Amino acid sequence: MLQKIRKRRSATMSLTRVIKEKFGSEYEVQPFGSTRYGVSSSEADMDMVIIDPSRPHGISPDDKRKQPAIYDVRRVADTLRRAGFTQIKSIPRASVPIVQFRDPLTSLDCDININERLGIFNSDLINAYCSNMVTLRPLLFSIKTWAKSKGLNSSNPPSGELRSFSSYALTMMTIGFLQHRGYLPNLQAHLPPLEASGYNMNFWRTRPRPTCCDCRFYTKPPSWKQPPHLPNQQGLLRDWFQFWAHEFKYNTQMVSIREGGIVERRDTNDVSNLVLTTSIPLSGPPFLSIPIRVMDPFIVEKNVACSVSARAMERFARECGEWTRNGQ
Repeated sequence: MLQKIRKRRSATMSLTRVIKEKFGSEYEVQPFGSTRYGVSSSEADMDMVIIDPSRPHGISPDDKRKQPAIYDVRRVADTLRRAGFTQIKSIPRASVPIVQFRDPLTSLDCDININERLGIFNSDLINAYCSNMVTLRPLLFSIKTWAKSKGLNSSNPPSGELRSFSSYALTMMTIGFLQHRGYLPNLQAHLPPLEASGYNMNFWRTRPRPTCCDCRFYTKPPSWKQPPHLPNQQGLLRDWFQFWAHEFKYNTQMVSIREGGIVERRDTNDVSNLVLTTSIPLSGPPFLSIPIRVMDPFIVEKNVACSVSARAMERFARECGEWTRNGQ
């Protein structure tokens, strides 16, 4: 564990030094994702963001200032190449432009974006949920390890492989399940109106269109008390597989931790309403064009499981059922 932490800290420090030397001492590099909330495996990729202190809330539509050079991911990629980082690829047209690279000292594969702070807000929200339930981190790690072993933890696989769940989607599904069971609170419930809250926690994302996201949440909800008797980790894991194999209604329900867990499915933002054929035993009509909806807690219209294919969804439900029968 300590070695894993040291490697990730070393990669962050190396990148920070390069960025400061090239673009200015005002910039910082911070990790987000599972590294930030403490559930990463030793071989997992590392997600990072370059923090622009002059734009703490992103780039709003009325911000007419010229963007600094650091916002050009091609220039960032070229800087990393000159500094000795390897396997570099810039993706400027992504919804969040990134640079992919490998740190030669730690052999960690990394992604970095410029000032897209929603990943930090998401990670800190997950960390707050982990602080409210001590068994959440090991539970998330067990689920991620299981999903990876079944080929169900890859939202952007190589060509020809199954498109399945990101670790983030599995985390949202797990928190939503625990909220549904009454084991976790809703940390975004009962917030005061944004303009009356007394502090600014909004963030502007620019793609695909300018959107202002309310990124507030409680670290401890004011009126929620955890049930006195919680299942142990193995009991929670068993219940998790039971829920996704037999209880969750994929065609009529969705996951939204912002709304408290499992809610009625809304497909108003789907591209189409084409019906897919599937052999998963469901009550009611078959899947709509998007097999599962797992909503982002801050980008309220974003389905973080939109890349999951019907075939992956079928395998997921089948493997969950297999686990409930055999415990593996």
